[in-house]
Amino acid sequence: MCIRDRGKTQLETYTYKYVANTTFDPERSDRQWLYQTCTQVGWFQTAYRDPKMATRSHRVDLTYYKGLCQAAFGANIWPDIENTNNQFGATLLRATNLIMTNGIEDPWQWASEKQSHGSMIAMVIRCEGCAHCIDIVNPKPDDSIRLVFARLRIVHNFMRWFK
Repeated sequence: MCIRDRGKTQLETYTYKYVANTTFDPERSDRQWLYQTCTQVGWFQTAYRDPKMATRSHRVDLTYYKGLCQAAFGANIWPDIENTNNQFGATLLRATNLIMTNGIEDPWQWASEKQSHGSMIAMVIRCEGCAHCIDIVNPKPDDSIRLVFARLRIVHNFMRWFK
C-alpha cells in the first residue's frame, strides 16, 4: 500500500479500521491502491512459506486479505485476475499515455512493466528509499535528485499529452 506513515506504525496501516477510513488525506493513497488490488490486480504480499525467512506474520495470508477487502469496501470482492489480464493485455501490455514507475526497493516492480513501449513509459527510480508509490507522495526538500528528476519526467509527459 502507498503510505507515508505520519506517526502510524506499519502494523496500524494493516488494520481493518485504517483501510475502512474514507476521510480524504493527501498523504494517503493506500485505500485507492487497496481497492485496485482487491478488484483487479491481486498480487497480495503474503508471508513467505518458510517462517524462519518470512518478513511478515504467517497471519498475513489470503484469508486475511479477503477479510481486509470486505471490511474496507463492505462487499465480498476479490480480484478476477483472468479478466484483468484479458482486459489489459497481461504480460503483453501495450497502452498509450501511461506511465509505470517502480522504486528500486518496490516489491511490485516484478509485476510491472520496466520497458517503455511507444507512449507507454516505464521507469525504475534508482535511489535510496525509493519504494512503492514514492513518486506520488508529496515532495520533500530532502528527496533524492533521481526522485526529483523522475517526477519532472512524469509532469513533462503529462503536459505533452494534454496539450
